[in-house]
Amino acid sequence: MAAAGEDGQAALAAVTALLGVRPEDRELLLRRSELEFTVGHARKGVEILRRLTERYPEDRDLVDRLEEGKLRLRVALLPGEVQTLAEQPILTRGDYALLLYWLMPGVRSGRGASPRIATDILEHPHREAIAQVINKRLMAVDETVHRFSPERPVTRVVALESLLRVLGERAGEEPTCLGAAGLSPRPSQAWICRAAVGCRLIEAEGDCLPQAPLSGAGALEMMRRALGQLGDG
Repeated sequence: MAAAGEDGQAALAAVTALLGVRPEDRELLLRRSELEFTVGHARKGVEILRRLTERYPEDRDLVDRLEEGKLRLRVALLPGEVQTLAEQPILTRGDYALLLYWLMPGVRSGRGASPRIATDILEHPHREAIAQVINKRLMAVDETVHRFSPERPVTRVVALESLLRVLGERAGEEPTCLGAAGLSPRPSQAWICRAAVGCRLIEAEGDCLPQAPLSGAGALEMMRRALGQLGDG
């Protein structure tokens, strides 16, 4: 009845009560985990998934849910303006840079080798995050006119290339999924799509859709997969 009435709090209370009778029921535990993420406490949702993966270590679906849960917890702890990006149907380049800045390890710390100038971010509310992403060489600036174009929609190929660069930087040496030559300064779209499959950021090259826009949910899924490659919880 709670679910039919879309009363999340009542549904969470009912599932919690049922687990008092059937504490090992897998489906009830998964349902409670999901409700904790939506109307309860994200940390509890992660802990439930962690216990289930310990019980069923070979279940890939549970491992994926746990990785997704960790990312949802990370997002829940971020400033509200960052959390709302997860719900956006289309992200701008500035939006995506802000997600990279907050969610991918190593992006906020340190500085790039040589500062790069983008004149159109000086008045942008997220200029600090964008500047850091630019100077880390994770996203490009048009060097001719020194513009980043933060209000343009970010494309999937730009997002995938940025995550491949994060993987390469954190690995210390180029990960094998990038190939022997590693990531060049200006890789082709085809190469990025192939490398994204090899690094498990997407399932197949047909999922690359290089020039398509990217939603907040789509960006988080790519980042979840990248974090899984980094082994970063």
